[in-house]
Amino acid sequence: MRDPATAVLLQAHIDRIQARIDCLARNRDRLTAYLSVVRPDGVAPDVR
Repeated sequence: MRDPATAVLLQAHIDRIQARIDCLARNRDRLTAYLSVVRPDGVAPDVR
C-alpha cells in the first residue's frame, strides 16, 4: 500500500469506525447507569 490517497481513505475509515465505537460505548455506559438507578436491586446486569 504505497498509494498516499489509499492511506488517507483508510485512515478516514478508521476514524469513522472509532467515532461509532465511542458513541456506542457512551450509550452503553449511560444505559448501564440508568439501569443501576431504576432496578430494584440497584445493580445493572453485565451483558457483555
